[in-house]
Amino acid sequence: MSDTVWAAIVGGVAGIVTGSLSSLFAPWVHWGIEKRRRKLDKRIELIGRWRDMILGWRFYSDHTRPTVLSLDLERGWVSLKPNLGRSVIQEVARYQERDISAIELDELVNFLLTEVAKLEKQWKLV
Repeated sequence: MSDTVWAAIVGGVAGIVTGSLSSLFAPWVHWGIEKRRRKLDKRIELIGRWRDMILGWRFYSDHTRPTVLSLDLERGWVSLKPNLGRSVIQEVARYQERDISAIELDELVNFLLTEVAKLEKQWKLV
Protein backbone atom coordinates (compact mmCIF):
# COMPACT_ATOMS: atom_id res chain seq x y z
CA MET A 1 0.00 0.00 0.00
CA SER A 2 1.10 3.48 -0.70
CA ASP A 3 1.90 6.16 1.84
CA THR A 4 -1.26 8.05 0.93
CA VAL A 5 -3.47 5.08 1.81
CA TRP A 6 -1.67 4.57 5.14
CA ALA A 7 -2.03 8.25 5.96
CA ALA A 8 -5.75 8.05 5.22
CA ILE A 9 -6.17 4.94 7.40
CA VAL A 10 -4.21 6.42 10.31
CA GLY A 11 -6.09 9.71 10.01
CA GLY A 12 -9.45 7.93 9.94
CA VAL A 13 -8.60 5.78 12.97
CA ALA A 14 -7.29 8.83 14.88
CA GLY A 15 -10.48 10.71 14.06
CA ILE A 16 -12.66 7.85 15.27
CA VAL A 17 -10.65 7.46 18.50
CA THR A 18 -10.60 11.17 19.35
CA GLY A 19 -14.27 11.55 18.45
CA SER A 20 -15.19 8.61 20.67
CA LEU A 21 -13.12 9.94 23.58
CA SER A 22 -14.59 13.42 23.32
CA SER A 23 -18.12 12.04 23.18
CA LEU A 24 -17.40 10.13 26.40
CA PHE A 25 -15.58 12.88 28.30
CA ALA A 26 -17.67 15.92 27.28
CA PRO A 27 -20.78 14.84 29.24
CA TRP A 28 -18.63 13.90 32.24
CA VAL A 29 -16.96 17.33 32.26
CA HIS A 30 -20.32 19.06 31.80
CA TRP A 31 -21.75 17.03 34.72
CA GLY A 32 -18.82 18.11 36.94
CA ILE A 33 -19.36 21.77 36.10
CA GLU A 34 -23.12 21.49 36.67
CA LYS A 35 -22.53 19.72 39.98
CA ARG A 36 -20.29 22.56 41.21
CA ARG A 37 -22.78 25.17 40.02
CA ARG A 38 -25.65 23.49 41.90
CA LYS A 39 -23.56 23.22 45.06
CA LEU A 40 -22.71 26.91 44.84
CA ASP A 41 -26.36 27.87 44.25
CA LYS A 42 -27.48 25.76 47.21
CA ARG A 43 -24.90 27.35 49.49
CA ILE A 44 -25.95 30.85 48.42
CA GLU A 45 -29.60 29.92 49.12
CA LEU A 46 -28.72 28.53 52.57
CA ILE A 47 -26.72 31.61 53.57
CA GLY A 48 -29.65 33.85 52.55
CA ARG A 49 -32.20 31.70 54.38
CA TRP A 50 -30.12 31.63 57.57
CA ARG A 51 -29.59 35.40 57.50
CA ASP A 52 -33.29 36.07 56.94
CA MET A 53 -34.21 33.76 59.80
CA ILE A 54 -31.69 35.27 62.21
CA LEU A 55 -32.42 38.90 61.32
CA GLY A 56 -36.14 38.26 61.64
CA TRP A 57 -35.73 37.49 65.33
CA ARG A 58 -35.17 41.15 66.15
CA PHE A 59 -38.76 42.03 65.27
CA TYR A 60 -40.58 39.72 67.68
CA SER A 61 -42.15 41.07 70.83
CA ASP A 62 -41.38 39.72 74.29
CA HIS A 63 -44.55 37.67 74.11
CA THR A 64 -43.84 35.84 70.85
CA ARG A 65 -40.05 35.65 71.06
CA PRO A 66 -39.66 32.31 72.92
CA THR A 67 -42.12 30.48 70.67
CA VAL A 68 -40.73 31.85 67.43
CA LEU A 69 -37.13 31.30 68.46
CA SER A 70 -37.77 27.67 69.31
CA LEU A 71 -39.64 27.06 66.03
CA ASP A 72 -37.04 28.84 63.88
CA LEU A 73 -34.19 27.10 65.60
CA GLU A 74 -35.85 23.76 64.98
CA ARG A 75 -36.46 24.49 61.28
CA GLY A 76 -33.41 26.50 60.31
CA TRP A 77 -31.14 24.82 62.79
CA VAL A 78 -31.44 21.51 60.92
CA SER A 79 -29.48 22.91 57.99
CA LEU A 80 -27.24 25.32 59.92
CA LYS A 81 -26.11 23.13 62.83
CA PRO A 82 -23.98 20.63 60.84
CA ASN A 83 -21.94 23.55 59.51
CA LEU A 84 -21.09 25.02 62.92
CA GLY A 85 -18.45 24.08 65.44
CA ARG A 86 -19.17 22.44 68.78
CA SER A 87 -18.50 25.63 70.74
CA VAL A 88 -20.98 27.61 68.61
CA ILE A 89 -23.66 24.96 69.11
CA GLN A 90 -23.08 25.00 72.86
CA GLU A 91 -23.34 28.80 72.91
CA VAL A 92 -26.67 28.74 71.07
CA ALA A 93 -27.94 26.00 73.39
CA ARG A 94 -27.14 28.28 76.32
CA TYR A 95 -29.52 30.87 74.86
CA GLN A 96 -32.19 28.26 74.10
CA GLU A 97 -32.35 27.00 77.66
CA ARG A 98 -34.02 30.09 79.05
CA ASP A 99 -36.23 33.02 78.17
CA ILE A 100 -33.84 35.69 76.90
CA SER A 101 -34.14 39.46 76.97
CA ALA A 102 -34.03 41.72 73.92
CA ILE A 103 -30.38 42.57 74.66
CA GLU A 104 -29.44 38.91 74.87
CA LEU A 105 -31.36 38.28 71.66
CA ASP A 106 -29.28 40.97 69.93
CA GLU A 107 -26.14 39.26 71.21
CA LEU A 108 -27.35 35.93 69.82
CA VAL A 109 -28.29 37.51 66.49
CA ASN A 110 -24.89 39.19 66.12
CA PHE A 111 -23.08 36.03 67.21
CA LEU A 112 -24.89 33.84 64.68
CA LEU A 113 -24.58 36.40 61.88
CA THR A 114 -20.83 36.39 62.48
CA GLU A 115 -20.78 32.60 62.27
CA VAL A 116 -22.80 32.64 59.04
CA ALA A 117 -20.38 35.22 57.60
CA LYS A 118 -17.48 32.91 58.51
CA LEU A 119 -19.21 30.06 56.66
CA GLU A 120 -19.78 32.32 53.67
CA LYS A 121 -16.08 33.17 53.59
CA GLN A 122 -15.06 29.55 54.14
CA TRP A 123 -17.24 28.49 51.21
CA LYS A 124 -15.63 31.27 49.11
CA LEU A 125 -18.91 32.98 48.34
CA VAL A 126 -17.44 36.42 49.02
